[in-house]
Amino acid sequence: MSERDPLLETAFLSAVRNLDDDAFLTETLTRTDVLKRRRMIRRAAIGASLSLLAIPLQDFALAATPVLMHSLVDLPTGWIAQMLAPANSVAGLLAMVLLTLRAAHKRLFT
Repeated sequence: MSERDPLLETAFLSAVRNLDDDAFLTETLTRTDVLKRRRMIRRAAIGASLSLLAIPLQDFALAATPVLMHSLVDLPTGWIAQMLAPANSVAGLLAMVLLTLRAAHKRLFT
């Protein structure tokens, strides 16, 4: 009595076949060309859709700039204010929070 599954054996036996080198090469190149073409079409479609969103995104960025540039703490003018200017804004605070969240995510999930 054999412990091998006859259906599994027939599946493996039918999978073993000699492939013609030229036919295999032609089929592989055709498949890769199709995949490259699809990737280029997909990238072009994504680029076109993003270009349609460029004007509304630019308007949003222009509207958000004064809010992001607002100082958190009023500092006297001088070199200390200039040194702390990047961190003394809503954008700086948002950037620090996002970088902290990214670091925590990398530490926890990788």
